[in-house]
Amino acid sequence: MVARTIQKVMNDAVEDAILVVPDWPAQPWYGLLGEILTDHPRRLPVTRNTLYLPQDKERRHPYEGIMDLLVLRCSGVHTKVEEFLNSSSIRCSKRDVTARIDNTQSICKDGGTIVSSQGLIPIMLM
Repeated sequence: MVARTIQKVMNDAVEDAILVVPDWPAQPWYGLLGEILTDHPRRLPVTRNTLYLPQDKERRHPYEGIMDLLVLRCSGVHTKVEEFLNSSSIRCSKRDVTARIDNTQSICKDGGTIVSSQGLIPIMLM
């Protein structure tokens, strides 16, 4: 469903849209996010009432406390996306790169980024 929504934004050249999506970098659609963003993605604070099952609002969602959500301002209008992507604020600098104990490297201090054709887009906190 997320992939179809992203494709709809792109195909219909939607001027301005707000999407709330799971922060699941391993999903095939995640790579498309960097091609429609018009502002920095924001990590939505997840509280007990953020996620619930629509059929039973009192029952806890199985991903509560596990899944992070991102709020994205995006567009299918190429010029709006390019304007944001060409801004100097989207790239993490070399000084932000740090080695982790598990011998992998983090791209930014908090590790949260979305990759686009123009660079790395840090995920901001709300």
